[in-house]
Amino acid sequence: MNRVVKPSLLIGFLFFSVNCFSDIGDVYYCSIKQASETSVERSQSAIFNDNTFTFKRNKDSISFGSKGVLSNIEYPATDSINDNAEFFMSGDKTTVKVVYKNGVFLFSTLSFIENRIVSIVANCEIF
Repeated sequence: MNRVVKPSLLIGFLFFSVNCFSDIGDVYYCSIKQASETSVERSQSAIFNDNTFTFKRNKDSISFGSKGVLSNIEYPATDSINDNAEFFMSGDKTTVKVVYKNGVFLFSTLSFIENRIVSIVANCEIF
């Protein structure tokens, strides 16, 4: 192998390795791809002023940033919060579910008071 290819492969491998494994303390930048709100009266695409948000993966919770949808909310970890896992879940175990798997973020909440379901699907990258 020539001298240019070896360093290029090493740099590419290191870049890929850093971005493909998540870890406790990582911050994720997410862009909403689909959002919907369904109630007894109607079903529609949900409109948010800001289609981006961030969240931080903590040891025992997931906490959302101060901007965007879900701002300043924290949910306890419910499953698979392990170091370097690309799959983890959070929520309140009854009406809120948060799932992250390999760059895809899923959020769903049921509101018995407002009789509605809100769902969000987003693509995320580790900062």
